[in-house]
Amino acid sequence: MSSHTILVFGTFDGIHAGHVSFLRQARLLGDRLVVVVARDITVQVLKGRPPQHTEADRLDAVRALSLVDEAVLGDETLGEYAVVRQVGPETIAIGHDQDALSDHLTSWLSAASLPIPMRRLSRLAPSPPSV
Repeated sequence: MSSHTILVFGTFDGIHAGHVSFLRQARLLGDRLVVVVARDITVQVLKGRPPQHTEADRLDAVRALSLVDEAVLGDETLGEYAVVRQVGPETIAIGHDQDALSDHLTSWLSAASLPIPMRRLSRLAPSPPSV
């Protein structure tokens, strides 16, 4: 019996409710969730500042989440996406705010002739008011 692997990308610089919602939604798409944690240098380039926590600490925090089956560090070269070939996901889940990643990954998948569907996940739904 084969598993349906979902792949997600993120910085995860301090796990918060938005991250948990993102991972929970992704997990519902398949039965194996693999998380790619951005390298420190990638965070510096994309966000213009270093992360608050090291890549090793962020990776450990993601690995500790029960929703996650496997967590790996991202590629050292931005836009390389070798991790996609290594993991071989059936679906890539994209966060509601990951527009640049979605655009770059769509182009890369097309150029690499990899027909992996991407699913856009929704924003964290507000909690219902307490009564």
